[in-house]
Amino acid sequence: AANCLPREISLVASEFTEGFETGPNAANITSGNTTYSSITGTASFDNSYFVAGALSAKMAPAGGSAIAPKEIFPGSVTLRYFRRFFRVNALPITSSIATLMRIRLSSTTMGQVVLLNSGAIQIRDANVAVATSTNTISLNTWFRIEWQVNGTISAAQTCRLFLGATYNSAT
Repeated sequence: AANCLPREISLVASEFTEGFETGPNAANITSGNTTYSSITGTASFDNSYFVAGALSAKMAPAGGSAIAPKEIFPGSVTLRYFRRFFRVNALPITSSIATLMRIRLSSTTMGQVVLLNSGAIQIRDANVAVATSTNTISLNTWFRIEWQVNGTISAAQTCRLFLGATYNSAT
């Protein structure tokens, strides 16, 4: 199971923020009780672990499957900035990944941040690895990822990983 507290912000056209504070504990997360347009998989509000406020999203994928909250940005938005907090209690199974963040144009993945079964974080152009962290995440410990994607088809990406005591520090 993974808990995450996403903060997604588009710096060009609009702002999208979700703190997972709108539902009662243990209720399923839906497009009706969050600002996400859809949820693939099963996620619920959880008060066991949180960074700020009193709740987070608890996602428990089976095996290598993924759960993804989705928000559709207008096509005119080309600069995107994401900040999310995660707490993971198990790594993906061998030869699997967990997609933590993804940018799509229609149904085509253009870029993504994934968690490898080694505990490393990797950024990808579409589905091709372009950089892998040398540090790995620790299980059952909060960490923060900040990801900036500038462009659409040939996007420039910047990714920062905040571990340990720095997970909630200023950028």
